[in-house]
Amino acid sequence: MRQLEEVVQQQPENRRAKVFLACLLDQEEQQERVEALITAAVESCCDAEVLRIAAKLLQQHNLERSTRLLQQAVREAPDYHLVHQTMGRSLTKQWYQARGERKEQLLQAAISAMKKAVIRNPGSVFIKLQLAELYRERDPSWEEQIYLELEREALGFSLRCRQALCLSYGKFLMYKRKALQQAAKKLQDGYAIPIATPERMQCCQKLNKLIQWLNESDPSKAKAIEHFIQEMDSVVAVDNAVGLEEEDE
Repeated sequence: MRQLEEVVQQQPENRRAKVFLACLLDQEEQQERVEALITAAVESCCDAEVLRIAAKLLQQHNLERSTRLLQQAVREAPDYHLVHQTMGRSLTKQWYQARGERKEQLLQAAISAMKKAVIRNPGSVFIKLQLAELYRERDPSWEEQIYLELEREALGFSLRCRQALCLSYGKFLMYKRKALQQAAKKLQDGYAIPIATPERMQCCQKLNKLIQWLNESDPSKAKAIEHFIQEMDSVVAVDNAVGLEEEDE
């Protein structure tokens, strides 16, 4: 952080340094400084990435301003996939909290933004998974179609992308299809991939939820899942995943 502080002091025109410093300060909950840095960074700004990062930082505290910055980012760089993805995620968060007609409008807008992101970066597994989960609210068969298409390409994916696919498909089978045996297989496949990521942690959480569900109806299967987790924890060396962006792999 000290180096970024020095860059901001020595290069007051460096907008990216300001938003990167704001990201670090946001983790320390220094909201007043965060907002001051964002204000300085976005003034007369034409850099879509600066606008996008600033919008993300403002989402929890000033959603209206965050949305305006994202709209500006889209205007500045309409072919940049991450501005559409971040817009889609912002709209998705708003959709969760909305009611009535507004909720449907937000869902449609979120789907539209994610589709634009996919068109601009068709190789992004994470964006396709986010679009798939939005499709669930319209037609679960559309969601599953994305998972099936991704599975056919999975050998060429990074380990984290494979984990994310296992997690998303496993949750779909678990909650939407109620296919608990198939869900367990997908989630176990994800947990067996030896890198420490939020996706692997969630695979474990969902497997433990399945154990709870199956304890009465199928105790032998519940015991098998529990044994699998214990075995993985004892024999699999897990590497930390580094340098991975939240939005995109």
